[in-house]
Amino acid sequence: MKKIITAAGLAAVCASGVQAQSSVTVYGIIDAGYVGGNSRVVSPTTGAETKTTVSQFGQNAESSSRIGLKGIEDLGGGSSAFFTTEFQIYPQDANLGGNANNGLFNRQSFVGLKKNGIGQAALGLQYTPIFNAGLATDPGNFNNLTGNVIYASAQGIASASAGTSYIGFTARTANTLSFKTDSIAGFTASGIYTLNNKNETQTTSGATITGGFSLGGSYESLAAPRYISVTLSNAYKSLKRHCGATKCEMVAPNIHWF
Repeated sequence: MKKIITAAGLAAVCASGVQAQSSVTVYGIIDAGYVGGNSRVVSPTTGAETKTTVSQFGQNAESSSRIGLKGIEDLGGGSSAFFTTEFQIYPQDANLGGNANNGLFNRQSFVGLKKNGIGQAALGLQYTPIFNAGLATDPGNFNNLTGNVIYASAQGIASASAGTSYIGFTARTANTLSFKTDSIAGFTASGIYTLNNKNETQTTSGATITGGFSLGGSYESLAAPRYISVTLSNAYKSLKRHCGATKCEMVAPNIHWF
């Protein structure tokens, strides 16, 4: 009987050890609250002034509400597998994905492999190196507040939610292979390669990304004596897209320093 108890206890310890090597985390943001204010907009052509007063319970005024899952599985030998899936939500709407939308907006969905000391690679819908470089150096973390000159949001006093952001770069791409190196003396490198969904003639309307690549690099250090974090980031992208109902490919190269 004593041997059975000992064996059972050993099995329990082993099982707990296996579970500790993998984890899944649920995370998210719900941005809902009172939105109030006044705005005056003067037309540059007619000179007419439009006054707007808002007093409402709104959503996504500061940050876009979201819910996500991310997990990691230890494969041994310094290797691990990971995944992330994240969707935008609208807490004030009857439909969780937004009354004006057809389902949940996919913010991120990817799987990947990581090797300690080398770096990681992932496949799926992901943020671009330009977005990540700006996110690391933007004081507001690319929030929805009006006034950010890099990540200019369409959110205004008269808006019920954040809506679209008017930014000069692509925030995320689907059908993407990405890589990021581990930090070496403070330096890291990253990149993405995006493929088209199909190899046939495209007739999709809108600004659909159909392929391209982006590269990024950054340097981060803690400066003595107060250990102030210093981050320098640079990114380049060259993505092709269709800009109309007919085939209208264009290459949009961008170089950004943050």
